[in-house]
Amino acid sequence: MKATINADGFLIVQPETDLEAYALKHWAGANLTGDWFNAAGQPALRVIVDLGAFGNAAFNRTPVRTLG
Repeated sequence: MKATINADGFLIVQPETDLEAYALKHWAGANLTGDWFNAAGQPALRVIVDLGAFGNAAFNRTPVRTLG
């Protein structure tokens, strides 16, 4: 797993193996979902889960939650 912080302050998480991509996809789906219509009270979380190298991945350089 590779994690970097870009100039805009986003944490970018990139898996390096198929197993890591599978695990990250399911972890992000369970833990990085939010109510996009009711953002009140939610912390600003700037995370990008980058599964672009894995064709069957659910997220592809998608900001999961960018509030604030």
